[in-house]
Amino acid sequence: MKKRSEKSTKQKLQERYRVVVQYVIYRGNPREYLIMRRTGRHTVWPHRWTLPGGGVDRKKDFVGFRKKRSFGQGVLYRAGSRESLEEAGIEVGVPRYLDNASFVRPDGIYSIFIVFAARHVGGCVKLKRGDCSEFKWVRAGDIQKYRVIGIAGECIRRMGDHYRLSKRSRKRKRKRPAC
Repeated sequence: MKKRSEKSTKQKLQERYRVVVQYVIYRGNPREYLIMRRTGRHTVWPHRWTLPGGGVDRKKDFVGFRKKRSFGQGVLYRAGSRESLEEAGIEVGVPRYLDNASFVRPDGIYSIFIVFAARHVGGCVKLKRGDCSEFKWVRAGDIQKYRVIGIAGECIRRMGDHYRLSKRSRKRKRKRPAC
């Protein structure tokens, strides 16, 4: 009897929480960032611009877990890479952590967003039918022209600022005389 009530409690928790992994995918010099426009079929933020990504899937992303209490690595990276390939049709390089945020959807589901940055390494953008209606490669300075979902726009702006600052510091380092 306890097992049944525990199972239903676990199911309820799984329905109430959602872990979402998003990637700020960048390419080129000057840097451009991939944003995608959600279709109207989405109940949360329809027709808004966002980053490639999606929910962590227990069956697809928890690969190699042998027992219920085993530990594994790379679940979030695997989820983000898989979602980038599924949604945009592109491959990405090694991701690095950028930021996280949380949001309560209108249907009461708590969503935790974890954002990584990754370089575009292969493939042409081919949108998954039904998820997004269009895509654009934009510069960080132009992001305010689009109705971008909060954390997505903030992460792109921060990436652009970091890129500009690191570019300046590399130039300064070259000008210094060798000792």
